[in-house]
Order: sequence, then C-alpha cells, then structure tokens
Amino acid sequence: MLSDYRGDEESIIVPGEVNAKSVTVIESNTFANHAELKSVILPDSLIEIKSNAFINCNNITNVQFGNSLEIIGNGAFSSTKIESINFPESIKEIGDVAFCWNPIKELNIPHNLEVVHASTFSCLDIEFLDVPGNIKNIEDEGFSDCKLLQEVTMEDGVEVIGESAFKGCDVLEKVTLASTVQSIGSDAFRECPKLKEIFIPESVTEIDPYAFYMSENVTIYTPAGSYAESFAIENNIPYVNQ
Repeated sequence: MLSDYRGDEESIIVPGEVNAKSVTVIESNTFANHAELKSVILPDSLIEIKSNAFINCNNITNVQFGNSLEIIGNGAFSSTKIESINFPESIKEIGDVAFCWNPIKELNIPHNLEVVHASTFSCLDIEFLDVPGNIKNIEDEGFSDCKLLQEVTMEDGVEVIGESAFKGCDVLEKVTLASTVQSIGSDAFRECPKLKEIFIPESVTEIDPYAFYMSENVTIYTPAGSYAESFAIENNIPYVNQ
C-alpha cells in the first residue's frame, strides 16, 4: 500500500515494492494536487487506485497502468491533462468522475467493465465513441458535456442509457443505439442542439419525456409500430420508419 507522497519530480515510477512489501493499493489522495507531475508509470503489482489519488494533478499528460490493475476509484484522475489512455484488460471497475475534466481524445473502454458510472467520462475531448457490448448500463452523466463528440455507436449488450448520459454534447450529430437497449433516461440527450439522427431499436420500451429536452433538431429513426414511434408521435418529434 502506498499512502503518502512528498516528492516534487515531474516524472515518477511507482515501485512494485516498498519496504519489502508489494504495492497493491494507492490510497486516496496520495498524489492529489501535485501540479509538478507530468508522467506516471505504475507497477504491475498494483490492483487498486483509490478515490482522488491523482485528482488535480493539472499537468499530468501520461499515465502508464500496470497489467494487474482492477479498480480505479472515484475521481482518481479527475482534472489532469491526460490525452489518451490504454487500459489493461484487467480493469473491472472505474468509479464516478474518475476521468472527468481531461482532454482525452481517444477512449477505448475496457472489455471487463460492465457499468459506466456517474460522470466517469464527462467533459472529455473525444470526437467519436463506440460503446462495447460488455457495458450494460451508462449511468447519470456518464459521457455528458463532451463538447467535441460528434457520433456515438453502441454494440449489442448495452441496456440502459441513464439520466443526462450525453447531456450537453454540443456537436453530437448521430447516435446509433444497440439493439438491446431497453430504456432512455431523463435528459439523456438534453441540450444536444446539433443532434439530427438517433436510431432507436424495437427493444426500447421506456423513454423519459425529457430525454431529448432542448435538442430540437432530432429525428428518431425506428421500426414501424415500435415504442419509440409512439413516443415520437406523442411528443411531436419527427420520426422515420426503417
């Protein structure tokens, strides 16, 4: 366990052992607010990074994860300058706000992750997003306020689009939902003024009335007789049968 850091180096390599004990956990706030940090290499022994471990390390641009990391806690890398992430396949859990407020341009979601938690990937600089089928649930504001995001696709397996999941994605134009999606939450696509096309499958049986609030240019593409067609008619949203 590593719980205290008092250095001032720009680049650090976290050792796999300290005092003959394996480093498996980085405790909460261990590296928080170290503005001098720019590069961090983490050991293969590391299993968990706890909450806010690197929060407000405003100049970190590069983080290299070890190949055994399973858990990244709430806010762990919030408010840094990381532009790209290569997650190890061992990742099983990424907490709320973990990578929020980062200039991340490319995001590859780990294949063992099942939930995108609240604001985990909010306020990134990604332009295109493919949500893999291992993700079952996108929770509240999971990808909100990604101001450069233009297109979202989802692979079969995704079931729930949570409240405000893509709220405030200013230039989002096209969304293709997986054929397994069942529900779309309140404000899920709120304030997406350039959203023109969303493809909603027959599997969807619940859409909150405010799902597209202040996204006035959207057209719903959906099979005839679907719940989404009924929703579009009831809410005076243009639709096209496909």
